[in-house]
Amino acid sequence: MRHFGLRPSDWMILLIYLTSMVVLGSWFSRGRTRAKDFYLAGQMMSWIPVGLSTVAALISGNTYLGLPSEVRSHGLAFLIIVFSIFLAIPVTLRVFLPFYRGLQVTSAYEYLEKRFDVRVRCLASGMFVIWRLIWIGMVIYVPSLTFSAVTGAPIICTILALGFLTTLYTALGGIEGVIWTDVVQFFVMFGGALVTVWIVSAQLDSGFADVWRIASEGGRTQLFDFSWDPTVRMTFWGAMIGGAFANLAYLGADQMVVQRYLTAKSSRDAQWSVLLSSVGTIFVVVPLALVGLALFAFYHLRPNLLPTNFSEDKVFPYFIATESPAGFAGLLIAAIFAATMSSLSSGINAITTALDIDFYQRLVKQSEASSHDQNLAQVRFSRILSVMIGAGATGLACFIGRLGTIIEIGLRFIDGFSGPLLGLFLLGMFTKRTNSEGACIGAVLGILATTYANFFSRLSFTWFPAIGCIVTLLGGYLTSRLGKETDPAVTEWVYGSKQSGQLGKVMLRSD
Repeated sequence: MRHFGLRPSDWMILLIYLTSMVVLGSWFSRGRTRAKDFYLAGQMMSWIPVGLSTVAALISGNTYLGLPSEVRSHGLAFLIIVFSIFLAIPVTLRVFLPFYRGLQVTSAYEYLEKRFDVRVRCLASGMFVIWRLIWIGMVIYVPSLTFSAVTGAPIICTILALGFLTTLYTALGGIEGVIWTDVVQFFVMFGGALVTVWIVSAQLDSGFADVWRIASEGGRTQLFDFSWDPTVRMTFWGAMIGGAFANLAYLGADQMVVQRYLTAKSSRDAQWSVLLSSVGTIFVVVPLALVGLALFAFYHLRPNLLPTNFSEDKVFPYFIATESPAGFAGLLIAAIFAATMSSLSSGINAITTALDIDFYQRLVKQSEASSHDQNLAQVRFSRILSVMIGAGATGLACFIGRLGTIIEIGLRFIDGFSGPLLGLFLLGMFTKRTNSEGACIGAVLGILATTYANFFSRLSFTWFPAIGCIVTLLGGYLTSRLGKETDPAVTEWVYGSKQSGQLGKVMLRSD
């Protein structure tokens, strides 16, 4: 007999999970008296927790729910975007890591001030803050939608509860608390995806063989469409090229990810963490794609079990509510909450870092936090700022659901900033002629181009990161050619220069 909602055992599992996350995250509030501890965990983290934390931070609740929905509706082609991460790894390891580790920065955008000036630094940091603030607002909304579909509870109550609990342990534990809770959440996410595939497969006569057969007959296993038409929703070229730009922006220009590199105790640990995060992403995303195939097969055979005119984004939650055995529904909801809370806590901490380091400490306070009292004051300020950001994101989540489906919100409205942000770093690292005025103009042009492509063209959203980055590069470089010459001292921060070579040596010595 089918059952709708959560049973007592499910509620118990969910309660244990939420309580454990708050306790574990808050545990690291002890002894946090330095800003370096709050933002960089004292640079004492090993590569395994850093790598797993990066996976958990980037695979949010919208990915955890949106990817099965995407695969169920459109097939496996979306996986190409995920595998394109391996095109971004060499640049990350060869270029970005040596710069960040050698500079001993807290914010990635400190580099842009050294290469250009404070205006470019603030512009880039501001772009990041807007990008990730909208993103974490959506990150809270998605599991709240799920929980409401499963239990009938009001969405607003779930939004407030998730926002409060995650903000609490993030503000107390800092980045170290965030990383260790992310590690636990990684395994919860991975286990939840595998359990879902098993539950569906167990209800079919030939198990997963039936899943693949039915999905293949329904055209959901097709991976490659080699069309060059940029208006086609998902092609190999759009997913691979656009995905490479998007992944490089995450790995090289996103404070949420870069901050994790900087917590590593050595450059070698930072390098290994990048490789682990790339492989770990595949280990979570592929099972989620299989969940999409499994859901397609299950409801293809039992169409009467799914309400008519049902939103694709609600199919996975509905399956959890109606088909999961006792206890497993609680585990699956916990997995979705894990994806959400890991990304939310990471986003709050990274935005806090950017606002404090790039704006407050640089433009307002302008004093070195060297004494014990100054460090304590900065940590207190960081915690208050974390609470404010968490509250703002929670409020934003109450309205974010009106913007579209889960995947479309993520790739259309949010990733519009990733390409221009990446373009700023590439202008700084690979061109000597680009000046600060050109960099700013290029970034603005990149944002405008992405906005136009988003709202006024038929281009596939997969191309948006590439468009934003390329327009920023061309606009920034050509504008600079029309302006004044770049200060020769500034070009020492270009990749391949004497200064960048010294950074590479510093990186090696740190091992």
